[in-house]
Amino acid sequence: MFELEQSLELHQTLSPQQIQSLQILAYTNQELEEFLKNEYFENPLLENTIDKQGEMLQNLETLYENDEGYRREYITDDDDEEPRREIRAREKTSIRQIVLEQLAHRDLTRREWDIIESLIQFVNDQGFLDYDPTDIAVDMGFAREEVLRCLAILKELEPAGLFASGIEECLIIQLRRQGTEDEMLFRLIRDHMQEILSGRFSNASRSLGISTSQVKKYLRVISQLQPYPILEREAGDVEYIVPDIIIKKERGGDWEVELNDGWMGEYRCNEYYVRMMRTTKDPELKEYFEEKLRRAVFIMNCVEKRRETLVNICRAILRLQEDHFLNGTPIAPMLMREVAEEAGINGSTVSRAVQGKYIMYRKTELLRDFFSGKAIEGSEVSGREIRNILADMIRKEDRENPLSDMQIVEEMEKQGISISRRTVNKYRKLMGIPDSRHRI
Repeated sequence: MFELEQSLELHQTLSPQQIQSLQILAYTNQELEEFLKNEYFENPLLENTIDKQGEMLQNLETLYENDEGYRREYITDDDDEEPRREIRAREKTSIRQIVLEQLAHRDLTRREWDIIESLIQFVNDQGFLDYDPTDIAVDMGFAREEVLRCLAILKELEPAGLFASGIEECLIIQLRRQGTEDEMLFRLIRDHMQEILSGRFSNASRSLGISTSQVKKYLRVISQLQPYPILEREAGDVEYIVPDIIIKKERGGDWEVELNDGWMGEYRCNEYYVRMMRTTKDPELKEYFEEKLRRAVFIMNCVEKRRETLVNICRAILRLQEDHFLNGTPIAPMLMREVAEEAGINGSTVSRAVQGKYIMYRKTELLRDFFSGKAIEGSEVSGREIRNILADMIRKEDRENPLSDMQIVEEMEKQGISISRRTVNKYRKLMGIPDSRHRI
């Protein structure tokens, strides 16, 4: 006889709105701006003090106008019956390396390699082949079909768009690799880029037989693509971290905490559409606007709640780590639950809120570095100090016999620090340090 047992378990199921709210809390400022831009282009009830559409068009137009390689090489003179072609072969060492690394495994003939080497010479700095393949074939003494076949092979390489004829083809290649097969979008890119960059959406929409709002949605898709396959950086360029929160010390001795999000502009409800919602006699239109208004209000409330939560958390951190900010002393051991208690919120909320965010006073610091990791909560050492100790150990190790992760764990224990091998492995990878086999 089987015995049946009944048990009562309580499960908390989060609604889609609660999940969305938590996601918004976890966003960095840059991620939040990307999310809000998507909402802005989808929801007519949302407006911004900054012209997001104009801003995006300006960015796109700047990139588009930089594509002057074709015009630079194919110089048109009104007095000439046809364009004057002055094809100059240029050394493209970096692009050649990109190609050779990816084609090393391909079984190509000597003639195909010769054609590929020739094609490489005619690629501009952005990675575009802005010469007619027929002209290259004639000038280099190859058959046009051979050149086109080799060019097709090259267009399969990474980065997407390499060897494309220009920005339009580069964008379409990227979309196809993402699985997009929207011929209307491709037509917009091929035939109407100049119109949409000039803000003439109605011209493009009439020509394609689609709505202006659909053109704007397509524009949003295009803006998320890479206009050039290769974006060369100056050797001395440095990537700067943009802090999410900025703190200041006021003259009266109080701390001021502010989110570094003024560059996003302020999102609010569009009063024009709100009035239209209230006055329209069309029930379907009214229902549509009401749904969009609920969504807009929900998003704005989530953003405001995120702002309040981050400010409260940072004020709590300031109270617990004031000596570090004022005098530059090492970060005192601190757990997330301590900040949660100080701020009067849940510990999991703190964990989500500080994810990936930076705070700046005299220097920019990762918020997560202010907390001890779970694996070391029993010790009085912060995660940052653990990484410093780990880096110092590896720097001083015997180069002939580098320390394994397990040996590092044992060395840490000798210093009274309890840490798992898995955590050592994680910190080592975060700092870009290879394992012991590759440090010999």
